[in-house]
Amino acid sequence: PTMIAAHNSPAGFLARALPLPGVPPAAPAPAEAPVAAVTTVDGCWRVRDASVFAALGWTTGTRVAFTTDAVGLRARTANDADTDTECATLDVRTRLLIPRGHRRGWGLRVGQPLFLLADPVAATLRLSTLSVVHTALENPQ
Repeated sequence: PTMIAAHNSPAGFLARALPLPGVPPAAPAPAEAPVAAVTTVDGCWRVRDASVFAALGWTTGTRVAFTTDAVGLRARTANDADTDTECATLDVRTRLLIPRGHRRGWGLRVGQPLFLLADPVAATLRLSTLSVVHTALENPQ
């Protein structure tokens, strides 16, 4: 980091960069940093957050497979072997439908806020209720 020192002199306006002592340079964000958002389930059981989907490289037409675990849903890009897995496709408005079996088993409600966490390294999206996130933060392991 630097500071620009400037002053007006008879010779004209002078400026020079001065280093700022004791201020470490900002660390660059990792190229594959996780991206998080809070969104709500809409009236058609979809979630939407363009930044989260973009972090995973998901675009319109991306087929996504879902699994359920103790902390919510895990989504990843589906492949041809996912014939027995509930899947959904990212629509033209960048919305992702939560499959019926997962929303019923997990007890989701329309309008319920969800925490979305995209992990580009693992190529997965985590969807959790805020109460699950709160419990995890209150009881770290």
